Amino acid sequence: MGEVFELPFRAAYPLGEAAELALEDYARALGGCEDARALRADDDPGMVRGLRLVGLRGTLTPGLMSDLEDFARDMAQRRGAGAGLGWT
Repeated sequence: MGEVFELPFRAAYPLGEAAELALEDYARALGGCEDARALRADDDPGMVRGLRLVGLRGTLTPGLMSDLEDFARDMAQRRGAGAGLGWT
């Protein structure tokens, strides 16, 4: 297992299961990670407060951190069937 990074977001975002999976897939693809998992807020499991990245290739740059949070924010703004799937 590679090095583990916890990336807290500046805000927590309400993400359903499909959006959470999309965020994790995006993080794995964008960061070249072995694994990525959404971090749920302890006081509200409906809110994602960040990501746990495992085996990140390269560096956790401000640009990468911003891209991942922007994606989470975008997914939180989507509602209805298919929310979280970027092509629907």
